Amino acid sequence: MRKIGLVCLVLLCVYSLGLADNLLTLSDFRTEAKNQSSLIVPSFYSDTVWNSWVNEGCHDLSSYGIVEKLDTVVFVVGTMFYDLNVDLVSLIDLFPLTPEDKRALDLITPGDIGKIAGATGLSVTRYYWTTGKDISAIIGFYPTPAAIDTVLIIYGAQAEYLSSDTDTTNIPYSFRPLITDYVIHRGLFRDGRTALADKYYEKYKNGVQEKLKIKGKHLDYFVIPKEIK
Repeated sequence: MRKIGLVCLVLLCVYSLGLADNLLTLSDFRTEAKNQSSLIVPSFYSDTVWNSWVNEGCHDLSSYGIVEKLDTVVFVVGTMFYDLNVDLVSLIDLFPLTPEDKRALDLITPGDIGKIAGATGLSVTRYYWTTGKDISAIIGFYPTPAAIDTVLIIYGAQAEYLSSDTDTTNIPYSFRPLITDYVIHRGLFRDGRTALADKYYEKYKNGVQEKLKIKGKHLDYFVIPKEIK
């Protein structure tokens, strides 16, 4: 048993080292896209331009809530509003660690707050809503917390910006091959080869839809790509 355990440990270490060696970097994404782009002269565009397309792809992918992070909100008695993390794209789920009277937290829209305030049955339901994005993202709770509690928040975060050739993205592994398709689409579009660019974007879009289905997420729409300045 000891020998078997030692062998397994060695194999695990080797496997882990292999993963570390195969992490895709900004340089890797750029090189892969250049090699597959079918552009007549791919070197015509500077690495800075290619890097911007890689970051666009990461940004676009993260807009669908695939980069999940954990945040916490600690109630302050009598305080209704709390700041959320500045990289928040969408709120996925939340739950209190010690729910008061075992009551659930139900999502409402900001426009319904006035209706809820005058409703009955608040003894069995607590409500929350979110407004704003990025640095202005906040979450509100009604009724105003009357006891200290900690709420765990699972949220979709923005992709980390890649600035160095050795930077690696926090996009989930299964989505990373799609970054290349997105970059090729952008390069071909800039090169004026719109028909082929559209095919790559369609490939990218279908790939995202398929992977979101596997993760149990639903995609309602695709945003027209916008270049990050």
